[in-house]
Amino acid sequence: MSAKLHQDTYGGRPLPQQQRQLQQHQQLQQQQLQQQQLQQQQLQQQQLQQQQQQLQQQQEQLQQQQLQQQQLQQQQLQQQQLQQQQLQQQQLQQQQLQQQQQQQQQRGSLQQCITSGGDISAAAAKTAESHTSSSSSSSSSSSSSSSSRIYQEQQKRQQDYPRHQQQLQQLRRQHLQHLQQQQQLQQQQQDYQQQQQQQQQNPHHLTHHLQQQQNNNNNNNNNNNSSSSNNNNNNNSNNNSNNNSKSSNSSSSRRNKKEQQELYKDEEKHQQEEEEKDQYNQYNKEKEEKQEEEEDDDKEEEDKEEQQQEQQQEQEGGEEENNIGGEKIIYL
Repeated sequence: MSAKLHQDTYGGRPLPQQQRQLQQHQQLQQQQLQQQQLQQQQLQQQQLQQQQQQLQQQQEQLQQQQLQQQQLQQQQLQQQQLQQQQLQQQQLQQQQLQQQQQQQQQRGSLQQCITSGGDISAAAAKTAESHTSSSSSSSSSSSSSSSSRIYQEQQKRQQDYPRHQQQLQQLRRQHLQHLQQQQQLQQQQQDYQQQQQQQQQNPHHLTHHLQQQQNNNNNNNNNNNSSSSNNNNNNNSNNNSNNNSKSSNSSSSRRNKKEQQELYKDEEKHQQEEEEKDQYNQYNKEKEEKQEEEEDDDKEEEDKEEQQQEQQQEQEGGEEENNIGGEKIIYL
């Protein structure tokens, strides 16, 4: 029956009325598919929002636990300070008691010297010493028990702290994954809107597009059903995408590393050329300086020789004059 709708008896071409019916039927199918896609996307968004709310609640709980830990640590510090103050006070009291005992002993010894009732005072001193030693031992035992209890609580909180940190990191990773899923859904919606615009602009390709869209929707439905039934599969796909992104990042990092190595080689080559040029210039400069020094030395030697020659000539001239003068004196 449907085949008869697409053909007429005049040459296998659809009649105008049949063509309009076909287009209306295709438009209805397209609208139904679009509505199904929108409903699925809305459901996915709702699920993601619920998961995000759960993550936020978990993060708030962890933050509250951390605050409680901080408060407990502050309370412990305050208790330790109070205990230290109490111990200091007890030590001061013990020192005062010891001083009093010493004074009493001194007084008792004086009384023994003065009177014969020394035995009574010694017995009283012994009883006082026994009372002070028992009180000091009881206070020290109570302080040691309280400090051990505080130490055990601190150890327990320190052991629980890394576990809470791991939970926080896991929640953050899950939150990032949900954000990526949201971005993917938004991208799908944008693509869907673009496809609608293209379909409106090109109505001749409607049938082919409907078939392709039906296939895509079937694939999307299968993927959505599998993702809704098993969140672990989604996590695995996210991990695969992350691995792919990591591999692409690693390839780009290798390419960047290769480029950096080439740049480094060029820079080393340029630096080596500059160093050779500097060495060559330094060599020429030293050579010129050496030549100038040699020329200066030669000039100094020439000047010295000229001075020596002039001095010799002056000496020889003076001797001749003296000889001439002597001859005159001799002849006179």
